[in-house]
Amino acid sequence: MSAHDLVEQAVAAATAAGATSADAMLLEDDGITVLVRDGRSERVEEHCSRGLGVRAYRGTRLGLAYTNDLSPEAVAETARRAEALAEVAAEDEFAGLPDADHIGVFDGDLDGADAAAGEWSSDTWIDVAKRCEIAAREDSRITMSEGARAGGGRRRMLLANSNGLLAERNHSTCYTAMGVFATGDSGERQRDNWSSMAAHFSDLQAAEEVGREAARRAIRRCGYRKPKSGAFPVIFSPEVARDLAGTLAQAVSGGAVFRRATFLADSLGEQIGSDLLTLVDDPTLPRHVGSRGFDGEGVRSRRTVLVDGGRLESWLADSYAARRLDVAPTGNASRSFDSPPGVAPSNLVLMPGESDASELIGDVQEGLYVTELFGMGVNLASGAWSRGAGGLWIEKGELTHAVQELTIAGDLPSMLKGITAVASDLHWHGRSAAPTLRIDGLTIAS
Repeated sequence: MSAHDLVEQAVAAATAAGATSADAMLLEDDGITVLVRDGRSERVEEHCSRGLGVRAYRGTRLGLAYTNDLSPEAVAETARRAEALAEVAAEDEFAGLPDADHIGVFDGDLDGADAAAGEWSSDTWIDVAKRCEIAAREDSRITMSEGARAGGGRRRMLLANSNGLLAERNHSTCYTAMGVFATGDSGERQRDNWSSMAAHFSDLQAAEEVGREAARRAIRRCGYRKPKSGAFPVIFSPEVARDLAGTLAQAVSGGAVFRRATFLADSLGEQIGSDLLTLVDDPTLPRHVGSRGFDGEGVRSRRTVLVDGGRLESWLADSYAARRLDVAPTGNASRSFDSPPGVAPSNLVLMPGESDASELIGDVQEGLYVTELFGMGVNLASGAWSRGAGGLWIEKGELTHAVQELTIAGDLPSMLKGITAVASDLHWHGRSAAPTLRIDGLTIAS
């Protein structure tokens, strides 16, 4: 029996058992990852998994069951178990499949699967990792390797439901990552890393470039100082700006909104940030890791502007959150075969501005260029924000020395309104992209 037949059989078995509606998802996932350290293959892992899950509804009562046995008999039994669980589940007036007018597939070629992905082998990724590590160790100041990691894989999803949907999506993902230690003139040791991720092998940053960038970043950390304490202009590098974009996406997630666990719960339609701030979720971008024709519930993919010129325009919502909030679903249901859907971004883009990144730095007489954030100091409910950080000190418009052992503090409402410049250097990594940006009014504590 084909995979398409299996998901349709699962839906039919659930409804035949008494479900008023049902859907079935089949996932097939395979991939390879390798670790090369000091020129030797230290670890090679291959994985391959298949599973099918059934959601069965009795009105607004939900039952979920899943199996790794894809024989027709096991699939039918799984569907019957899902229906039996629905019979004893609690009522939830917001539960159910997406409304029929939201179900469908984006009409466009997203080119999300590399045609050569089936030919990727352990030798492919060992070669990539070795080239990455060799390049990272070209500079004698790189004295230790954490290892180069590389890998890739394919995923196939089939989704059917009792509203007539039968859809399939295929995509591939590959990556290269390098971590190194540099030793400075005083003997101090500093670590940093760099990585690249893409849907297509040809879109990966060259292995040698990944290695050299990891080395450059580790070397520039040597000879660090503690910064001054006080309020200074702060420049977020693109990788740090992506962190801020992710935090904002969490704050506009439908689940956080209907639970009132976000400081933005009452802000739809209001100006929440600088007019330079625009945040978009777009699963319809060709050849991107987060692109898809439909979400985990079968809702047709579409571009969603979350924040436009500082104005909050939309929540991120699956069908459940959409019903709770009385809005249309945005196609952001994320789900595996063995779990219910949750809300998650697809391709999240903090849109670039028109300034050159060097202009943002050149306008700062004294301040901080942030290259990393760490710690969990974000309270979405209150908007409080405090993170450990590292970066480079700016003096008279120039990047001078590395700084560490500091925290940056502020509050998200003020930070979003305090964005005073956004550069044009949009940088992608995986499912998110952001440019360099400047925020005034943050407090730096050494």
